[in-house]
This record gives sequence, structure tokens and C-alpha cells, in this order.
Amino acid sequence: MRALAIIFGTLLFSILAWGEAFAGVQPIDDPQKLLTEAQKAKLNNLLMENYNKTKVHIVVWLPKLEKDDVLLDKAVEYFKQKGIGQKGEDNGVLILVDWNNHRSRIEVGYGLEGTITDVLAKSIQDTKMNPFFKKKDLVGGLTAGIMALSKLSEKNVAEGRPDVVEPKTDEPVDVLWVFIGIVVMCAVGLALFVWWQIHSENERKAASTKTTKKETKKDDDSGSSFLTGAIIGSMFGDSDRRSSSSDSSSSSSSSFDWGGRKLRRRRIR
Repeated sequence: MRALAIIFGTLLFSILAWGEAFAGVQPIDDPQKLLTEAQKAKLNNLLMENYNKTKVHIVVWLPKLEKDDVLLDKAVEYFKQKGIGQKGEDNGVLILVDWNNHRSRIEVGYGLEGTITDVLAKSIQDTKMNPFFKKKDLVGGLTAGIMALSKLSEKNVAEGRPDVVEPKTDEPVDVLWVFIGIVVMCAVGLALFVWWQIHSENERKAASTKTTKKETKKDDDSGSSFLTGAIIGSMFGDSDRRSSSSDSSSSSSSSFDWGGRKLRRRRIR
């Protein structure tokens, strides 16, 4: 009973102190009642401790959203509606956790963008909060996120980054895409060069084949003319021999040479 009274007393003190510092903005907005009063008290202490050191307003919102809802839009709308951060400083931070749909977002006011960059905010979610969320430990994830944001808010950009794993920027990705583009262009150029070589070779073969056909046709025409002349000459030669000696032609076997050699004739006795 005494422990319970201490918890409620701490919670009441935190709320009163927060109300004075945050002008009525709830430090933890939990419409679904995902957290117990003791858990809220623990988180409130962390938030107030951070505020006393840095004057940075960190607010936790645990809404019930639909899957189609855009976290960025919801975060910006809530941020402006509640007026998170000191007036004129815009030094508020919103931790939005869509517990039912396993999503989260950290929205940072313009006054803190030099210290808590989008890259670092994403890093806190990925390396600090999500490992607890995956184990269904909501309080552990929120605690880790609040502590990491508190460390960042205590640091100045000139002092370097705190102990938060900073993911790779988009620059390596851009370089990778440039490299891929160069490779694709080289591949396309090589393909065009090979195609041009094959096309040129086919044209040369086609031209050579056409020339060969013309020469073959010319040779065929010359051979046909020569053969026709030889046949006609042979016929006239036979006629002359028949007229000079019918006995010799009928009883002899002759060989004729079209190459101009002397005509040989042997009589068969």
C-alpha cells in the first residue's frame, strides 16, 4: 500500500511539474491504456529529468491507427495541435508508436534539426527501440528511445555524435546507382557493337554469294556455248568422213580430241 502511494505521489508530482513546464501538454498520451500507472510514472521521471537538463520537450503518443494511416501526417498534425516544444524555440520531440501495426516514428521540431537529425532519429528507432518492440517490450523500447534522445539533446553538433549507431547515408546508394548505370550502358554498347559486327558480316557474305552466283551463271553460259559448238563441229566432221569412205567409218573405232591434237584412226582388220 505504501509503495502504491509512492507511485501515485511520484506520478502526481511529475504531472504537476510537467504541466507547469509544458503548458498542459501530456507527457504520455496513451488512449489505449497500453501502459500501467507505474510504467507511466517511470517514463515521466525520465522525461522530466531530460527537460530539467536540456529544456527539450519529449512527448510520447500511443494512438490507435489504421494501417492506411500515414505516420508522418499523423505526427505532424499531433505535433502542431499540441504545440510541443517551447514557444519560439520549436524544440519539441514526439515519439509516436503505432503498437497495433508495429510502426513507430520520431518527429523533431525545427529548433532541434541541427542536433537530432532525421538520420539519427531513424537510427534510434532501428537500434535502440525496435529491438525491444520486437520482444513485445513497449516500456523497454520507450525507455531506450527517451534515453537516447536525452543524450542527443545534451550534445552540441560541434562536440560530435553521441553513442548512437548512425546508419549509412544515401550517398553510397547514389554511387551504387551510378555504377549500375555505367555497367548497363557498357553492356548496351557492347551488344550494339556485336550486332553491328554480325550485321556487317552477313552483308559481306550476301554480297559474296551474289557475286559467286553471277560468275557461276557466266561459266555455265560459256560452257553451254562451247558444248554446242563442239557438237555442231562433230556433226559436220562425221558427215565429211561418211562421204569419203563409208567402209572405214563402219569398220573402225575412232577417238576425237577437242583440244586440237591430230586425229588418230586405226583400222580393224
